[in-house]
Amino acid sequence: IPGNRCRTSLRMSISDLVEARNL
Repeated sequence: IPGNRCRTSLRMSISDLVEARNL
């Protein structure tokens, strides 16, 4: 499902931002 894939990608992006913020 393209929508689910896009949603997962967005979630990963947010996770990366959170990690960068923690650093």
